[in-house]
Amino acid sequence: MWGWIVCNKDAIQAVIGIVTALLTLALVIVTFIYAWVTYRTFRTIESDLLFRSRPIPSFHIHVSETPRGNNAKSVFVEVKIEALHAPMLLREVAVTFQFVGSQESEKIVFPQKRRRPIAVNGEAKFSKAFHVTRNVEIPVTDVRYSDLGDNFIFRSRYVGDVHRFTNKRRRQTPFALLKSGIRFMKEKIEEMEDT
Repeated sequence: MWGWIVCNKDAIQAVIGIVTALLTLALVIVTFIYAWVTYRTFRTIESDLLFRSRPIPSFHIHVSETPRGNNAKSVFVEVKIEALHAPMLLREVAVTFQFVGSQESEKIVFPQKRRRPIAVNGEAKFSKAFHVTRNVEIPVTDVRYSDLGDNFIFRSRYVGDVHRFTNKRRRQTPFALLKSGIRFMKEKIEEMEDT
């Protein structure tokens, strides 16, 4: 028996080399399949998590006009935003009124200095009055908000109370987490200074 092994030493080494190469190739293929399945599972979990954490606002606007004489009017705007699906950080609400028969417009911005968190089924209300001398058309409202992690920024546009579209963009800064931590600390320090 040992004599046969000694005599066919080169053939046995060649067979062992071929078997080793085939097993290595099989291991590479299995590793590739495992990595692909893990990646697909990760993407599925991530999209599910993003869907569950995506805020969906409910929006209502009420505009009332009061005549003031000499063609002047007082326009009162009241905006109500409610978080339906998940909590959200409100960034900015901007209402634009186009004047009838004109290219001119009036823009009212309700900036959120400290991004105001709105809990699920919670609401935020804004109101403002202004004076105009012409009739105004249906308002166009842009609502900018983000998820609680501040990972995505959304912008929804409404014409009257009707939702037109929503844009979503991922925050592109590599240090977004560090920046949000610094911003959070600044807001807490400002709150402490205010009290």
